[in-house]
Amino acid sequence: MRLLAVTGPRAGVAHALEPGEVVVGRASECGIQLVDDAVSRRHATFAVGEAGVTVRDLGSQNGTLVNGVRITGPRVLGPEDVVTVGATTFVLDPAVEYLLGPVDVIVAGAALGSVSTAAARVRGDEASPEAEAEAGRVLLSLAEGEDESTDLVGPALARVAEAFSAHRGFVARVDGADGRPRVVASFGPGPITVSRTVVQEVLTGPTALVSEDAAADTVLAPVVSLAAGGIRSLVAAPIIHRGKVLGLVHLDRPERGGFGPTELERLLPHARVLGLALLAQDGLQARVARARSRHRVVAEAVVAESPAMRRLLDEVRRAARGRAAALITGPTGSGKEVLAQRLHTDGPRAAGPFVAVNCGALPESLQESELFGHARGAFTGATRDKAGLVEEADGGTLFLDEVGEMDPRTQVALLRVLQDGVVRRLGEARLRPVDVRVVAATHRDLEAMVAEGRFREDLYFRLAVIRLRVPPLAARPEDVLPLARRFAEDVARGAGLPPRPLTPDLEAALEAYGWPGNVRELRNVLERLVILGEGPELGVGDLPVELFAGVEAARRAAGEGESLADAVARLERGLIIRAMARAGGVKSAAAEALGISRVTLDAKLKLHAVPWTRGRREPTDSEI
Repeated sequence: MRLLAVTGPRAGVAHALEPGEVVVGRASECGIQLVDDAVSRRHATFAVGEAGVTVRDLGSQNGTLVNGVRITGPRVLGPEDVVTVGATTFVLDPAVEYLLGPVDVIVAGAALGSVSTAAARVRGDEASPEAEAEAGRVLLSLAEGEDESTDLVGPALARVAEAFSAHRGFVARVDGADGRPRVVASFGPGPITVSRTVVQEVLTGPTALVSEDAAADTVLAPVVSLAAGGIRSLVAAPIIHRGKVLGLVHLDRPERGGFGPTELERLLPHARVLGLALLAQDGLQARVARARSRHRVVAEAVVAESPAMRRLLDEVRRAARGRAAALITGPTGSGKEVLAQRLHTDGPRAAGPFVAVNCGALPESLQESELFGHARGAFTGATRDKAGLVEEADGGTLFLDEVGEMDPRTQVALLRVLQDGVVRRLGEARLRPVDVRVVAATHRDLEAMVAEGRFREDLYFRLAVIRLRVPPLAARPEDVLPLARRFAEDVARGAGLPPRPLTPDLEAALEAYGWPGNVRELRNVLERLVILGEGPELGVGDLPVELFAGVEAARRAAGEGESLADAVARLERGLIIRAMARAGGVKSAAAEALGISRVTLDAKLKLHAVPWTRGRREPTDSEI
């Protein structure tokens, strides 16, 4: 059984339904994923059982429709029932007649002037067992080839040409406002000869025609292109869908009498099948284009006023020219992904996809499947073959953020990609070639992890062919104000607010602060200032309390000879001790009072060795 999507984000893709259940929804783990805001994460299911195919809505917000009516319970589907999920319309086991639809009778628009040329009515409902079998092959290609080539017209044309013993052939598609045809698929040796006379005759009628001897034909004999192409016999027919001429199919042979009226009648149903292939190919190519555009990036402009960042950007520009793997290190929030994007957009792979994945956000049990894909049946819930993120990045760049969090099994599979340029899906023996540039990033010390046996040494050296280190924001103070001004403009533009300048006091405070959270912390602060700040300017009074205290600590440290890092750490420790004491040792309450998460508080308690006591009280000076 096959489920064909005829509209929506997967238009033109057929899904083979196997015994069991497949979920349709927006979530990536769904068997049929629809990237559509009108579709719920888990929207509906199709189940194949003894009764046939049953569709069931999963409590979706917008509902599931069968033949235009919203269903409230399980519904058994019949042939050609129409199921609507968001913008997608599915048809169960569609026949060729349904796909191509009824077409009004179209009469040949011109009577050709020689007995060696025959014109035929094009009704649009021609059928033959041979063409039905070809339509079945097209549908099978849709069901089995969605991860492979999107060329459906070429293989279909080749089979038709072989069935007619044609020497050469082509399919031309009518595109654009000017209605001029362009060849989208061809068959046979040598250059393809496209006769304007034949094309005009077929398309303007629209007329199907056959010539047993073009050289003796009163209409076609003067056509120089036919003689130059060595064409003596030809047959051509318009490709029509629902009354609209999509293009034409043309077959020819170099000898007289190669085609006659019988071949003309045989070609008409095949022309309808080629129309099906054209429309299905449009859907597949549109889907691939959407998938690629989803991974397109426009790299942010990098602020580089400091000498350290200017040197780093120069290294990035030179590294972008090649395809060698690169490892970007630096503290959390320093802008490693922005540099990875620049490596992609400044190099020859800019037109390809940029696929970013945070290894630390993927559970170990899913890392291998998400990165390298899986075969149907590889594990419980694997109801279909699925390409991994490495295959999605083919022809472009794969960015592995927090690569130090990758589990050992996945490290081995990644090493195969880097060494051999191949990927093997989970549960599959086949090796698939991939052409990807791998860029990895981490805030961890990978060399230390290698020494401890927690990261493969051979993988480390494969990743670190080019090493780039991003300095912390505190080490490039010249970049603080240019970054702050740009963030203020970006946030205001995105929120539809007028731009507001930064006061001198605010700029001085931003320069004095140590920015332990780096560029990410600076952006978050500016976002808060723009959204919550009042008045025509952004001033120091709009700063968060904890950051204002950090600024004051920095100023005091500068006057007392204490290092900035020590002063900020001392102040932070005091704030945490006060919050814990006032919360009676309840960590969740203390974290809420400090405006941080419970996880962050636990980390800071450990970092600063904060004593934990029960009961609400004021801390003593010795504790702080």
